[in-house]
Amino acid sequence: MKWIIFFAIIFSFSTANSQRKLGAKPTDSGGKLMAEQACFDVKFYDLNLKVDPAKQSIAGMLTVRATIVQPTEWFVLDLDTLLSIQKITEKSINGETVRSYERRGWKVWIAL
Repeated sequence: MKWIIFFAIIFSFSTANSQRKLGAKPTDSGGKLMAEQACFDVKFYDLNLKVDPAKQSIAGMLTVRATIVQPTEWFVLDLDTLLSIQKITEKSINGETVRSYERRGWKVWIAL
């Protein structure tokens, strides 16, 4: 059975906190996917950002549309540790559901 999941992740961070210091380890990306990341097929990403130079802040919302291709209990995404999550919701024909999640380093584990 295939599932289509829509997630909206609302996040924000301050540019004062987001500046990397020289000598900091760069973001780790690419490479082999974890089983929890390989179990879904992303069909669509939409990232909306609001930049406020006066407050030196950036806020935004990410919408992900994906099809689950292997059974899983988690939907795992990469997210920089400097970004904070306000909430994660799943939208379906039955309405909107707030999902619980865990931050594990650079990954966000969303319970399905």
